[in-house]
Amino acid sequence: MDKLWTVGDIESLINNSRHSTSKIIIYAQIIKLHENNLGEKRANIIWLPPKANIGVTDNSKKVHFDNFKPHEFANMRD
Repeated sequence: MDKLWTVGDIESLINNSRHSTSKIIIYAQIIKLHENNLGEKRANIIWLPPKANIGVTDNSKKVHFDNFKPHEFANMRD
C-alpha cells in the first residue's frame, strides 16, 4: 500500500457487521505515528463518532455517514 500518512489525517474503515447486511463506515484521526527499529510502522488514532450518536444506546437509532463531514463528528479527546 503505497500511501503516506501524516498526523491529522482522517482515515476510514468499513465495519461489516455479521448482524446486518449494511456496511458502516467508521472514521478516525491519526494523532501520532511510530516506527520501531525493525521498520514496523504504527499509528495512534482517535475515533471520531457522529455527534448525534453520543449517548444513544439503541443501535437502530444511530446515524451513519458515507462521507466525512467535520461538523457532524465529535473528537473524543475533547
